[in-house]
This record gives sequence, structure tokens and C-alpha cells, in this order.
Amino acid sequence: MDNCIISGIYKIENTVNGKCYIGSSTKLLARWNRHKNMLSKNKHENSRLQNSYGKHGAKAFTFTVLEYVEEKTDLIHREQVWMNALLPEYNICKVAGSCLGVKLGEKTRLKQSLAKIGKKASNETKIKMSIARLGVSKPPRTAQQRESAALKATGKPHSEETRALMSRVHKLRCSTPEARAERAERSPHIITRETRIKMIASRAANRIATKELVES
Repeated sequence: MDNCIISGIYKIENTVNGKCYIGSSTKLLARWNRHKNMLSKNKHENSRLQNSYGKHGAKAFTFTVLEYVEEKTDLIHREQVWMNALLPEYNICKVAGSCLGVKLGEKTRLKQSLAKIGKKASNETKIKMSIARLGVSKPPRTAQQRESAALKATGKPHSEETRALMSRVHKLRCSTPEARAERAERSPHIITRETRIKMIASRAANRIATKELVES
């Protein structure tokens, strides 16, 4: 039989202390090679097996095929039968094919957190995210929504004077003729028509260049 392509149940045993690990695979030899590779790199997901490997060394472990299983759908059932019979000390999950109820150790969680650090979105991804947000704006909040937000932030309602001031500021931010006129009076810098045209042309050119970069 070619263990590379044959399904079955296997045992990894520590010949020093007699403890073992039970597993199943559709490619037995490939699975054993993966175990050895991860153990040698100190990256095996099973902390019990990894700690024992670090203590006793590679020569202390043997790989044995306990049973060949022709029907792949029977693998989990047969694995559980062997686990119930041998009570493998290195198996963290006591139910075959399930890790429910198994809590990650602090060291494992730390490794996962460190693996995520430094993973930043590429420039292309950032551009795509920016383009996806173009033209998408939230509808203006109602007076009730603004009041609710104020209550959450301060725990108390605004006074009539404060609400009136907030309403005036909100109106100033709207692009109405009255708002533009008031902003022009309040600002010492008046944007000329020529400047506005240049600004619009520049924004349009940037959008087109960004779109071409993403589509390329």
C-alpha cells in the first residue's frame, strides 16, 4: 500500500514515556511529514506534542498506522474508536474531528496576535477602498437623532441656546445660497470663479487617475 494516498488511522508515540497521539488522514505519509516539519520548526498547533518533542527530541517519536480505512467517511468514527481504546495523552480534543470547548493557551493567542501585527493594506487596496466610498454619504441627521447623540455623549440635554447655535452651525455647513453668502462674509479669503474651476478640474483628474490605476 502507498501510505501517501491511503486513508487510515495513525499513532504518534513517544517511546520514552509511552504517551501517544491519535489522528486520521486521507494521506498518511504526507500527514506524518507535515507533523515532523511543524514539530521541527516549533510551530505545531498541538502544544502538548510540541513540548514533548522539544524535551525528548525527534528520535523519541515513532509513527504507526493503526488501521487502513477505505471509506473516507468512516475516518472520524474509526479515529474515535481508537481514541476511546488508547486514551491518547497528547490529544487535546477528546472528540475526533472537533475542537469544541478547547481553549487556546496564552502562548498560542500571543502567536496569533503577533502574526497579525504589521499586516497593512497595500496602496492599491487603500485606493480601492477610497473609490468605493466615493459618492457614498450619510443622510443628514434629524433633530431627534442629534439630541439622542448629545444625550449619549453628555448624559444631559442641550439648552435652548445651545440647540439654536448648533442649528445655525448646521445650516452654515449646508450648500445653500444663504449659507455660502454668510460664509463669504465671515471668511477674509474669497475663492474666485477661476480658482473654483481649477479645483474642480484637479479633483476630476485625480479621480480619473485613481480609477485607471485600480482598473489596470
